[in-house]
Amino acid sequence: LGSKARRKVQLKVPRRGSKVRLLEMARKNASVRSRSDGLKLEANEQIATRLGTLLGNGEPVRTIECYDISNIQGTLSVASRVFFEDGEPDTELYRRYRIRTVHGSDDFASMEEVLHRRFRPAEKRDLLPDLVVVDGGKGQLSRAVAVLKKYQLDVIACGLAKDRVRSGEHTTERVYLPGQSQPIDLPEDDPASTLLQ
Repeated sequence: LGSKARRKVQLKVPRRGSKVRLLEMARKNASVRSRSDGLKLEANEQIATRLGTLLGNGEPVRTIECYDISNIQGTLSVASRVFFEDGEPDTELYRRYRIRTVHGSDDFASMEEVLHRRFRPAEKRDLLPDLVVVDGGKGQLSRAVAVLKKYQLDVIACGLAKDRVRSGEHTTERVYLPGQSQPIDLPEDDPASTLLQ
């Protein structure tokens, strides 16, 4: 500390009074925060592992990019990308893409355009995610898989359907995987489903 401050540093350790109580409160807060952070890291690790198993990869899914196409009455189409790392959003890696080549409301072609722009080889391309999630079912997913194959990228992809299926009293989220005709229905309270949503 002295070398950083470039002067003699004195450390004072209170032995009684309000400063001792303040120091004890700070120690307890740090201990609680440390335990809380540890539990959060453990929960995120379990979710990453569950997602990897669910998607047939076997490896924990740590980084996720999600894509959605929006338009106003069939015009002014834009795509958005959100990014999650270890279950937490990283807003610095969020992106918005204006659709350039697709005219009208064609979500499939728009998704393909955006993914080509994102994944084409480039000097300053962002690091590849473990998982690409596209908003939609088989159509959007097939376009995403085609783009990833074109650029020979080892990235998992899945589609997340907006519509939900009710089975009894439970709401499920539909996750489409490449090469599977039927979606996986995840219970809404499943931590992996919550992260995907």
